[in-house]
Amino acid sequence: MIANIPPELSKEVYEEEKRRKPLKRKIARIQKPRVALTQEEDEEEGEGGGNHFEDVGEEPHWEDIPGDPHEDLPPPSVASVSGMGQDTYEEMVLAKVKDYVAQSQGYVGSSELTKRVASWHEHIRPKLEAVEARGAFNIHSYGSKIIEAFPRDNRKSTVSFQTIVKGTDKEEVSRYFLSCLMLANTSNLELESGGMNQLNLTLLTKVRHHEELLEAARDIEPVPSPELRRKQSQHSSSVVDESLHEELMAELDDLPIEL
Repeated sequence: MIANIPPELSKEVYEEEKRRKPLKRKIARIQKPRVALTQEEDEEEGEGGGNHFEDVGEEPHWEDIPGDPHEDLPPPSVASVSGMGQDTYEEMVLAKVKDYVAQSQGYVGSSELTKRVASWHEHIRPKLEAVEARGAFNIHSYGSKIIEAFPRDNRKSTVSFQTIVKGTDKEEVSRYFLSCLMLANTSNLELESGGMNQLNLTLLTKVRHHEELLEAARDIEPVPSPELRRKQSQHSSSVVDESLHEELMAELDDLPIEL
């Protein structure tokens, strides 16, 4: 192995060394006959003398003979090591670990969010069920309850808001208060502040305006729409045409027939 190889290139150098081993053996097999041939020539020169270089031919160039395979390996540099960072096994493992950590953090975050949502549902569900159990809010129905809290005679009287909502749930108090504002807007009640946290209600009239409007709407004869009037006129005209046709046919039947 080549010394002073950075750890980042150790694996690549090992793979290159493994690939070049067969080449080394092939080079060694080529070089052994040349060494043997050189030794035989030296022996012949020693025995018979003379110069036999003329028969050998052109001397081969040493640069044509393969040398040490490690000489072809370029020296490692910082640029080459940094350029191979994305392809190394360590970088791949690091990227996988980062992805796993990110996914784990996302799962933990989603688990925390799921727990918070579940806790919120457990907190709000009883309140929603209680709201559904109270039923829908009908402002006119609550207004009737407020008016019924006054004396039955039509005299002008005053009661406190606390008297009307006494014994009711705190959720019902807001409904009664909103109904009081509605009755004051329709001139059924007069609201007056009696001090800190004190509201007095004075009855003006028990006539409910929404009931009067409903009764008036029943008494009014509905006006037909233009489309309905058009259909009625078409129907009447068709009836007239049919009666006229029948009269003409009757007159034709009464006419004498000349042969």
